[in-house]
Amino acid sequence: MRNPQQAGVARRFCSFADSLEQLLGRRIDLLTEAMIRNPHFKAEVDRSREVVIEA
Repeated sequence: MRNPQQAGVARRFCSFADSLEQLLGRRIDLLTEAMIRNPHFKAEVDRSREVVIEA
């Protein structure tokens, strides 16, 4: 059985990615930290990471 809260999070995540694509006028790949498994790619992401909005 599917958790309704998880379904809502997935829908918002995809909607956010779609909105970014429309705003930027290009295709984007939106990832969470847990999705990055390649250690070399993760190191590069960590090196080039920039805070856009800080809570």
